[in-house]
Amino acid sequence: MEIQEFHHIQFEGGFSSVFGDGTRVECDLCQGCLFDMIKDCYRDVNQK
Repeated sequence: MEIQEFHHIQFEGGFSSVFGDGTRVECDLCQGCLFDMIKDCYRDVNQK
């Protein structure tokens, strides 16, 4: 596994969040899984 390329997501659900008000959410995803999930909607914001 590409442990160096894992993405760690942490946030707290806000008011009326689908995750629940004040719910602490954590998720670890490998880069391939994350890419598969967001490939149709992510933005590359690097200046070229």
